[in-house]
Amino acid sequence: KNVLDGLNASIISKAVRLGSVVKTTNYNFYLAISAGKFLIDKEEYMAVSPVSPIGKLLLNLKEGDQFLFNKKKEIVIFVS
Repeated sequence: KNVLDGLNASIISKAVRLGSVVKTTNYNFYLAISAGKFLIDKEEYMAVSPVSPIGKLLLNLKEGDQFLFNKKKEIVIFVS
């Protein structure tokens, strides 16, 4: 609850940070707390913590950056 209360959605960043929504080639992420999968407008998102393995991979990435997840190459296509 403290982490979620401390998020500021008005901060604009081109790099992935706490509170970012990240879309990649095959997945959508919300970087805040580990809360599993959820649906928004028929799109699946995974809420992940910045200290989780995938959260650590995502931190500071920018659109166009690449990384490996589940043995697949992912490309960051959107960060907000």
